Amino acid sequence: MSLVEITLPATAQNAVILLHPDDNVGIARTPLQPGQIIDVTGEPVTVLELVPMGHKVALRHIYEYGRVNRYGQDIGEAT
Repeated sequence: MSLVEITLPATAQNAVILLHPDDNVGIARTPLQPGQIIDVTGEPVTVLELVPMGHKVALRHIYEYGRVNRYGQDIGEAT
């Protein structure tokens, strides 16, 4: 894993922090707006609703009751 140089304003590649390569969620380092494109894993994702800074954001589709992975660990299920 490499460190990402954070610049202002946030770019599609650094607006979200990926804590582990197996995670299916990232952490918003800035507020994310609906329609904003993020691209942490090489697959662009369109943000669907406001995500406050510090909150989790799905990096790919997670079905309802699907497992959420953060820090490379199962931390719960999607609602």
